[in-house]
Amino acid sequence: MRLVPNSPVSLYIQLKEILIERINDGKYPAGSFIPSESKLISEFDISITTVRKTIDELVRIGLVEKKHGKGSRVISREIKMDISSVHSMSEDIKRLGFTQKRDVIEFKISGDFPNHLEEVFNMGKPDKIFSLKKVNNVNGVPSALINYYFPKYLGIKTDDNELSELSIYDVFKKNGYEISREEWKLKADHMEKAEAKLLDITTQTPVMVLDVIYYDNSFRPVMTSREYWRSDKFHISISLNKISGEENK
Repeated sequence: MRLVPNSPVSLYIQLKEILIERINDGKYPAGSFIPSESKLISEFDISITTVRKTIDELVRIGLVEKKHGKGSRVISREIKMDISSVHSMSEDIKRLGFTQKRDVIEFKISGDFPNHLEEVFNMGKPDKIFSLKKVNNVNGVPSALINYYFPKYLGIKTDDNELSELSIYDVFKKNGYEISREEWKLKADHMEKAEAKLLDITTQTPVMVLDVIYYDNSFRPVMTSREYWRSDKFHISISLNKISGEENK
């Protein structure tokens, strides 16, 4: 594969996409080193500035790490979830250059729903609620099982086809709701047999279980979820800043 000099896409972006494809295809597996700067310059007939900019970008998105005196090493293919801001899992997956496929297992409307939702949505028993169960496949591997719940009175219009193509954030945005805040509760646990099978794991495999409440711009709860993330496929990245003027304690 060669670069296209006159393309509107920058050379370093073209090179980045080629290297990401090679990493995803297993040509450069986790723990191995991508070709040296000199080899990339020779193979693609580009400047060292372009090569270094490409490698810096691969480092930024978490695909490689620089090892002094050795080169750039491919790191684990885990999905690095950045929880410093509100955004969808799909954005993290796309940022890392991974492929994604959403399988809708079930999408229905019902009056039978977990009791805690009555308090979250301030609704009574007669009200109806949509429940969505889907599996997120990353690089062809079932990696997360997610159960979403949102009340019928929001007027969300969607279907199985759209839910398999768009993130739930985008579905809500199309219906006039912007997810602006989330509250998370995270714990380690195991899954029941039927649900573990959906992620191609055993009931003894530890998973991260995440309960989330989603709020719109008016700080009104509009959706909740219970999510099961494979612990061998995800790790969470958190950035913390000290509050200005705060004294060390």
